[in-house]
Amino acid sequence: MFQDNPLLAQLKQQLHSQTPRVEGVVKGTEKGFGFLEVDGQKSYFIPPPYMKKVMHGDRIIATLHTEKEREIA
Repeated sequence: MFQDNPLLAQLKQQLHSQTPRVEGVVKGTEKGFGFLEVDGQKSYFIPPPYMKKVMHGDRIIATLHTEKEREIA
């Protein structure tokens, strides 16, 4: 039912194009969390559960969201 719905496909495409994304290099810490460093200008916190999916030094494209007034990759 939902798979062939053109309106739903259009909505998903709009959401995908409006989601803020950044590309950078992952810097891990010994404590399990990390940071996504973007062109040496800015860094974004990466919580431990998300760090389990990447490794220190990986170049990734991440979506951003805000949690407790802090941007998280």
